This record gives sequence, C-alpha cells and structure tokens, in this order.
Amino acid sequence: GGRLRWRVAIEQPPLHSPQRARPARAGAVAAGVAGRAAGVYLYARTTARTLRSDRAAVDIHRPGWADDLPSEIGEAFDDYLARFGPDEPRVRRMLLALAFSEGTGLPRGRIWTRLSSVISGDDCTEADVSWALDVAEAYVAEVVDDDRRSVYRLYHKALAEHLRRTAGRPTAEIQRAVVDALVSLVPAVADGRGDWLAAAPYVRQHLATHAAAAGRLAVLIEDPGFLLAAEPLGLLRALASVDGDSSRRIRTAYEQVAHRLT
Repeated sequence: GGRLRWRVAIEQPPLHSPQRARPARAGAVAAGVAGRAAGVYLYARTTARTLRSDRAAVDIHRPGWADDLPSEIGEAFDDYLARFGPDEPRVRRMLLALAFSEGTGLPRGRIWTRLSSVISGDDCTEADVSWALDVAEAYVAEVVDDDRRSVYRLYHKALAEHLRRTAGRPTAEIQRAVVDALVSLVPAVADGRGDWLAAAPYVRQHLATHAAAAGRLAVLIEDPGFLLAAEPLGLLRALASVDGDSSRRIRTAYEQVAHRLT
C-alpha cells in the first residue's frame, strides 16, 4: 500500500544511480515494487536495493516493465546475488553456511570457513568472510550471543530457507558434511577420542541439532564425553529423533540426569 510505497521510495539510491535524476520515474518504480511486494517489506527492500545498484534506469514507458520485477522474495534475492557477476558463487557459498547455521548464528573463524568449504566444495578463508560481510552486510545480522561473542546470521529466515532450498544438494547430505566438519574441529585426546569439553561453543551447543538432521546423532551419543559437554536443552530436543533400543536407553538415561548438567 501507500506506506510500503513510501518506505521503498525513501531508500536513498547511491550517487551513480540513474534513478536519482528522475524523481518521478523513481516514484513510479517504487510504486511498481510496492505493488509486487503485496505488503512484504523484505521483498520490497531486496528489490529496491538491487534496482539502486543498476546503472541502467528502468524503462517505465516499456509495456509490461513491472512484470519483469521479481515475483517473490526468493527470486528477488537471486536477482540481487546475480548482480555480483563472477563473484556470485563466492558470496553464495559464504551466505549458505549462515543459512544452515543454528541458534543465533556462526562466529567468525574456523567454523564459518570450514562449513562454507564443506558445503560448497571450495576452500574458503577468513578473507572470504571479511569480504562477504563487507559486500552483503545488508543481509547479514551481527548479534551478541549469551557468552558476549559476536555471531552472524542472515537478516531474515526467508533468505535462509531460499538458500537451503536452492543449494543444489539434498539437505540431509549437506547436514552430514556439516557434522563431519564440526567433529573434525574437536580437539583429540591421547586415546583418539574427542575432547568435547574443549570444543568450540557452537559445536557443544548445536552439533546435536545438525547430527539429528543428518541422521548421525545415534553414533555421537555413544560417546559419554559428548553427552557431558553438549548443551542439555539442545541435546534433549535432538534426542527425540533417535531410534533403536540402544539409543532409546541412552536417551532415557540422559533425560533422567540432564537437569544436573546445566
């Protein structure tokens, strides 16, 4: 409606934008975007930002020009990512790791780079993280977790759902790769077992959720060290997915003592 049209219109275009010199045309484009948005501000915001970055003005005199606007948020986000040209795969693989993150998001460092690498199949570095935060900052939210660390997630869950849906691989397959990557980051002790208490907070808090989605939780809960180190509430929720006599016995035992592990 009019309120959404106004919010689209006040998004100030960059200095090079061809929309700046023609306020009337910019208003017509804003109205077209608002009409397609049907009240969904995230769609309007994404499409407006994409159009702001174009060097060619929208030809509002061409019949059917508004029909070429994206039809929904996923298409609008794809349109935005396509503006990166040869760098589109790079920004997609960095954001895709955030799309598969749990809780409040991923910290900078080895977890983000490792997940991006295993999901995409391309080596990712901290430089890629810095670049993604710079060029796609409008769609990445920085929040402070319970331990007062900065973590990062996508601006809206609809963007995460779209990236997961268009990842090109089954979700369970990606989750298995995520589990393997997170387990590989756990320090090992002398006997080869994982030193779960020394694992990164994200691993202890969310590995159980990823493992449940990957069908790998039954193996992990055979290790008492994992049961002791995992965040209890997350593990209790994930344990609902396990099956088999052995797994059910472990789940029952854990449920009886979990309140003592907080």
